[in-house]
Amino acid sequence: MPVGTGRCPSGMLFNTQQDMCDFPENVDCGSVPLPPDFEQSSTVTSQTTLTDEEEKTTAMPSTTHSCPAVDDPVVPMYLPKVDDCASYILCYHGNPLLMQCPNGLVWNTASSICDLPENAKCQAIYQDPYGCPETGSEVLAHPTNCKKFIYCLNGISRVQVCQMFKHFDPVAKECVLGKC
Repeated sequence: MPVGTGRCPSGMLFNTQQDMCDFPENVDCGSVPLPPDFEQSSTVTSQTTLTDEEEKTTAMPSTTHSCPAVDDPVVPMYLPKVDDCASYILCYHGNPLLMQCPNGLVWNTASSICDLPENAKCQAIYQDPYGCPETGSEVLAHPTNCKKFIYCLNGISRVQVCQMFKHFDPVAKECVLGKC
């Protein structure tokens, strides 16, 4: 698996269990002592493994984007996807791979990372995949899994999972005991 070095967006930390940048409330740094010369930074080095809620990769026809025929595997080449801020192109051995940023993040061309929308100057408009309202908070039923629900905060969705033996009740807007 590739090892990469990157930087988390401001206000996010690297989640070693998920191998991705995440919101601070989801990251357990434990009692890891910081070195004396530690500077508050979010640089990360990790092995990349992907799950359904992380970045997704899709092979694309090579004529869609102009990846160089030969690229440097040590310094990856990224291209923005002009019609979708939440996606970008990773050039791998001359082939373009469509990459999807985790929910709520968009591609920041300047820093080559998935970033918070306010940090990325993307021209395409980010549309939340679950229809979260642009302002405020709301809880929505997951469209395909009754054991999950969507927590919306200011237009950004977060998929949440109910505790064991519970399912999401869209009327009560909470997880309740019972079967779907």
